[in-house]
Amino acid sequence: MKYKIIQIMINSMKKCFLTLMSTLMVVFGFAQGSAEMGGFVPSSATTNNISASVGQTFYQLAPANAPISLVTEGLQQATFVESNDTLLLYASEMGNYSAGNNEVESTTIEGYDELIHRQVYELTCPDDYEYTMEVSGVLTHNVTLDEPTVNPNDGKVQLTLDRENPFAYPVGETTTATWTASVAGQQKSCDVAVIINNFNCASVSPAIDYEGHEYPVVGLGNFCWMAKNLRAELYSDGTAIPNVMTLPSELFPGINIVEDLGHLYTWDAATNYNTAQGQGACPDGWHIPTEEEMNYVMTQYEPTSLMTEDYWVPTGGTDDYGFSVLPGGYYNAVTGKYERTLINSYFWTVKEAGLVAISCMFGEACSTMVMGPELKENGFSVRCVLNY
Repeated sequence: MKYKIIQIMINSMKKCFLTLMSTLMVVFGFAQGSAEMGGFVPSSATTNNISASVGQTFYQLAPANAPISLVTEGLQQATFVESNDTLLLYASEMGNYSAGNNEVESTTIEGYDELIHRQVYELTCPDDYEYTMEVSGVLTHNVTLDEPTVNPNDGKVQLTLDRENPFAYPVGETTTATWTASVAGQQKSCDVAVIINNFNCASVSPAIDYEGHEYPVVGLGNFCWMAKNLRAELYSDGTAIPNVMTLPSELFPGINIVEDLGHLYTWDAATNYNTAQGQGACPDGWHIPTEEEMNYVMTQYEPTSLMTEDYWVPTGGTDDYGFSVLPGGYYNAVTGKYERTLINSYFWTVKEAGLVAISCMFGEACSTMVMGPELKENGFSVRCVLNY
């Protein structure tokens, strides 16, 4: 009788235990036979690239793309275990990791501990790139950027740039180029500022003509220009410049005519009939601007930003860059009069087209639309550009 009672009690306890176990497995999601679930592991297991030494453990296999596995030690408390076996980290994120293979041991939990093998890649972004141009007519600069540094460099981390390398970066601007590092579904990016500075025209000595007149220098883009109109009466070899014209002082009260406005020149006199070298009436080392150089100024700068505040009718400019254009008007060879004074200013380029030459007008408007042919006999101002 005692034996039967004991047997009944054992069977009842066994049935209660199995019922409890089944309930807990359902609660924790360990439905036996499920394609995504694990089961009872008596000794050891490897899941999601994690090698684990375990006691009696129920475990759940994480879905393929899940970052974690749920591991339960017997009926003890559950813990979440990171399952990525490859890490891509910035150098600043490395912490206690070292580049290469890392064996990371977790905190022991009631007879359960783990040893995770992780391949850690350390990413170091390159420094920003800065370059200052020599004086030239070049508007872009080819740069080959350094790649980010990857440690260990085993060829598995792929590096891509969001543009060609080398690439022609614009002069006078800052451009952001982005590297992307990719490995094992992970990505990190490196933004690199590419700074291409214009030549520093402030370092250039003033232009000096044959007569000793000095002209301050100002930079517009990667070109160095005279900041005042030419006032020379002699070429650099000492011979006289023909047909030099001086504006009437009564038209410009308060202005030193020759010093501030310079002289006006016919195109032939300004260029000295030399369109190949283009020095003309300019001092040694300087030249009459080409159509392209003048066009750059006209398209890259607002006209009012190059004009003086005073003397213009109806309103002047802001002279943001020290180019200081004054409204000298021009000499009209047909009428024999000085016209458009206080309203416009006109400048020769070295470009000719038969009986006419290309000039640009400041004032009411100044863009490529008003750069056009003018009679060579007209008298216009001259600004020279530093040779390169």
